[in-house]
Parts: sequence; C-alpha cells; structure tokens
Amino acid sequence: MNHFEKPKITGGEGSLPEEKFTSIVRVLGKKYEDISEAERQKVLEIMEGRFINQKKFKEDLLRDFGSVENIPEAIRTIFLEREKTSEEVEIINIVNEKTNELRKKFGFSELNISPENIYVISQNAPWPKSLDPDYYYVPIGQFIVIREPKIKQLGSSKTIFTKNILHAIIHFKSYNALKKLENSSEFNVYKAGLENYKRGDDSKPYFGNLNEAIVEELTISLLKELESCLLLKDEFEQTEGIKKCLSEEKTKEGKPLLNGNEFYIAFDKETDTLHSAEFGRSQERRILNKLIDKIYRKNVGQFKNKEEVFDLFAKAVMTGRIMRMGKLIDKTFKEKPFRKIAEIYDINALEEYVDSLK
Repeated sequence: MNHFEKPKITGGEGSLPEEKFTSIVRVLGKKYEDISEAERQKVLEIMEGRFINQKKFKEDLLRDFGSVENIPEAIRTIFLEREKTSEEVEIINIVNEKTNELRKKFGFSELNISPENIYVISQNAPWPKSLDPDYYYVPIGQFIVIREPKIKQLGSSKTIFTKNILHAIIHFKSYNALKKLENSSEFNVYKAGLENYKRGDDSKPYFGNLNEAIVEELTISLLKELESCLLLKDEFEQTEGIKKCLSEEKTKEGKPLLNGNEFYIAFDKETDTLHSAEFGRSQERRILNKLIDKIYRKNVGQFKNKEEVFDLFAKAVMTGRIMRMGKLIDKTFKEKPFRKIAEIYDINALEEYVDSLK
C-alpha cells in the first residue's frame, strides 16, 4: 500500500463497528512503508493504553522525565487538575452522547471519552501561554485540558463548560492520525480532522482555519440541541431573557451592545457588570460560510440546502476523507482553488482569496 492510498475507515451506513478505545485511526512513516506493521500496531497499543489508563500515563511521564517540571508545558498541566464536580461529570456524559450521535451520522461507532481523560484546571493555576486560553486537546496523550469557566462573583458557568467540552471532544472524536518523526523513534500528530501537517513541518498545517471553523459550527449546532437539558435550562433562559432586554441597546459609539454571537450572558448586580461568552472562530466561520454559500449557489439542484454542503465538509473532518470535498470545490470554481485554500495559512489572506473566487 502506498501513502497516497485512501485510509481504510471501518464502519459505514447500516454497519457500525464495535466501540473504539483510542482516537487514533492511522499511523504513518515518512511514507506508509517507512514503518513496519508491527511498529504501527505497537504505537496503536500505546495510544490505546493512554486512552484507557490515564493514571498509568501520568506515572510513565514521571518515570521518563524524572519530575513534573521537566515535562513539556502543554502536558504537565494535567498534574494541576482539580476534582471535577458531579455536574461537570454529568455534562461530560451528556456531551459524549451528543457527539456519539454525530459519529453515527457519518457511519462510525461510539467513542466515549472518560472523565479521567479530561483535566479541569482552576482559574488561578498556570496555563500554557501558547495554547487556547480555555481548552485544548492533545492527541498524543489522549486527553483534554479545560480551564474552569469561573466568572468572578457569579461562579462557574455550566453553559460555557459545555460549549468548551463540546468543541474539544469533537476534535477528539474526529479523524486522528500520527506520523513518525524523521530520524527519530518518536511520533507526532499528522492529521486531525481536516488539519493536515506537512511531513517535517509542524508550523503551518493545511486547512487549519477551515478545520476550526467546521468544528465550531458543529459545536454551535450541538449546543443548541441541549437548550432543553435540565442542567443547562436555567442559564439558557437567563441568556435569552437578557438578550431580549438588551436587543435595542447601543454602545457609546452607537453600535449594538450585543453582536448576536453570544451564547451565555449574565448580569452581576453586585458590580453592575454584564458578563458574556461568545462562540469562537468568527472570521474562520465567516470564510467557511462564504465558501459554502458560493458552492450552493453555483451548484443549483445538486443540494437541497446549504446544510447539505456543510455536511460534506463535516464528513471530511470526521472521516479524514477530503477528495469529494476537494473535487466539488475545484468543479465549482474556474480557479480550481482546493489546493490553494489548503495552503493559505494567514487567515486574512484566506478570506481575501475566498472573496475573489468566481
């Protein structure tokens, strides 16, 4: 098998495989043949071990690095975790159910992320400066780190926690592949969803912006489906009530006080302060929606609605298979822009390019 061959994805419509015990689907060398099948299976066994037993993973880290201080910053944060509340554990279980529905939609088995694979860090604990300020997922460690969404006197928000867990777990449950580093026995992320790292260059992944946009759009959709959840109902109703009250309010500059992107709003009477949280990746999502809108309008009759076009993009994230998406993009535009869209790393340049497509 050569490295250009499509990956074999188990599962399909009407035929779901058994539940998985690791998020890693594939392991590659510089070329597919650069590692033996025995070595490939060994890596998958290690990943499965980390997925199933985080306690042993932490013990192995301490043995290998000698102390917590020697462990790379993004990983040693897990040693700072605080105990999860019963509500947080319940939210994790609810999010597992919703994201498993998403996996089944695209023909995959369940992948349940244990609360043990999710580390909640208090607001006053050190946080890696180079990473997302709220949460991140580490494929090579098979874990998620999330910062508690504590809002001063108001305490923690269950809605913000749910939204952040949704986004991180969608990344966890999408297509994940590892690659063997050149001149080394170590492995690192090769592909996560649409995001595809060049062999030998981890700094500028292909499709990084679109991948984040699709995952956040999926997050928005799934969070909306949880509006009637008893655990979150009060906060959703509170947010909607404040939105109605402030819908006509303006800032000192005359702009609307709310931009419509808020999913959580609370008012602190003690300090007379409004607190809100917004969905992320706004520019990335705007670019994605511009691209989807153009594809929909230029392929009259092929899709019932724009959601069908989006589902094609979402399927590429979940399965790692991008060729159908790529062929559609190249067929739609005379520039045949699929490869260039993949390669443009700068987000402003990407938006300018998508705007220019005819």
